[in-house]
Amino acid sequence: MQEDEGQAGPYQHALTLCAQIKACLLTGAAITASTTLDVMNMAQLLFLQLVLVLFLVHPASQFWLLDVLFPPSLTPEAALSNNTPPVVLVPGCLGNQLEAKLDKEEVVNWMCYRKTEDYFTIWLDLNLFLPLGVDCWIDNIR
Repeated sequence: MQEDEGQAGPYQHALTLCAQIKACLLTGAAITASTTLDVMNMAQLLFLQLVLVLFLVHPASQFWLLDVLFPPSLTPEAALSNNTPPVVLVPGCLGNQLEAKLDKEEVVNWMCYRKTEDYFTIWLDLNLFLPLGVDCWIDNIR
């Protein structure tokens, strides 16, 4: 695209303005009113560009001090990823007991229970902490 000779592009205009200011400074000549007006327009343009860069790059980062002084009242909460209820272990006077019914397809050791009809004590059955019972206990806790 070619521009008309009467119209100068923004870069050409800036180069011309810089050349005029340089010539005025080197020769000691007076800066004319049109040059002063162009300098003011360029200063306003640079200020506008600076403001746009500061506010458009990270819109919320300018207000970090307000967030520190006046923290937001609502904090976002993460959505639950599963619907299983949590298991809460509450210590008792002499220990607590956790019981479950076992129904597993595979066991880690031939000595472990595969299926039980009634509730089976998982925590705290000291027999499961013997060397051969530790693997069964770990598998049952899972």
